[in-house]
Amino acid sequence: MAAAAGALPIEQVLEEVINDVRPYKEAGFNHLVFHPSGHDQVGFLQSFATQVVPGLRGTV
Repeated sequence: MAAAAGALPIEQVLEEVINDVRPYKEAGFNHLVFHPSGHDQVGFLQSFATQVVPGLRGTV
């Protein structure tokens, strides 16, 4: 698990999320999966929708 954590883009700062998503968008990906590591799936989706998605729109 520790090796995977080092290889995966795990971010908490919006600018870092945008920077990590950009290469996939530029490579032509149009579907990405964002998965929380904790048990609070609903909380993750709510905060992702309000804090991350608006920052991704129009930038990537």
